[in-house]
Amino acid sequence: MPRASFPARVRGRAPSDRSKSPGPPKTGPPPGSTEPHRPGGTARRAARAEAARDDGAALTAPENPAPLSHRLCYRWAPADGGSDMTTQGGPVTVREAVPEDAEEVTRVLLASRAAALPYLPRVHSDADTLAWITHVLLPGSRVWVAEGPAGEILGFAALDGAELDQLYLRPDTLRRGVGTRLLDHVKAASAGELSLYTFQRNTGARAFYERHGFTAVAYDDGSRNEEREPDVRYRWTAAG
Repeated sequence: MPRASFPARVRGRAPSDRSKSPGPPKTGPPPGSTEPHRPGGTARRAARAEAARDDGAALTAPENPAPLSHRLCYRWAPADGGSDMTTQGGPVTVREAVPEDAEEVTRVLLASRAAALPYLPRVHSDADTLAWITHVLLPGSRVWVAEGPAGEILGFAALDGAELDQLYLRPDTLRRGVGTRLLDHVKAASAGELSLYTFQRNTGARAFYERHGFTAVAYDDGSRNEEREPDVRYRWTAAG
């Protein structure tokens, strides 16, 4: 079986292996965004986060987190064959993520991995995951979120250079076209090619990506990822 050549940052090495340092927090969509800025969205998201804290349900990041060199790099995309961009309560929209989304994005990631990948070992605490999303993912990548009619985050996707770095959906948001919509945004923002890693036994994700034009190009036995789980590298090009 051929072995993938893993970027150093995927293997969770020291922070110096990451070539770019997180910049200032994004406060709106960058030039060329496919979604308009939504006035008042930040205030609504801040209000939801405050309500969660009042309920005692908020995640808490460490005040002085350890250096965050890990990448939660094994995306799960659902077998999301639907095209109806609505939920039971109304339409779904896609927009650029902002720093205030960190807590909800973390919840989506944790819930998705627990539901879809229960066999994976927990190699990072919830607090460390929140700190990584807050201080590394959101400032350092281009991230989109899919929002439901009440402003709730249903899923998110992250693009880092030519890599589809993350694609997660809430477990109750499957087969409604949300994953397809997020992937379409990532494709449109790319330079015409994408790569990603997913686990070999994650058959739902593999079927989803293959249906959307990705081809498996390399396999690895898992010895070079944190979970020690065999994985597969996929690649997509606009040229087919």
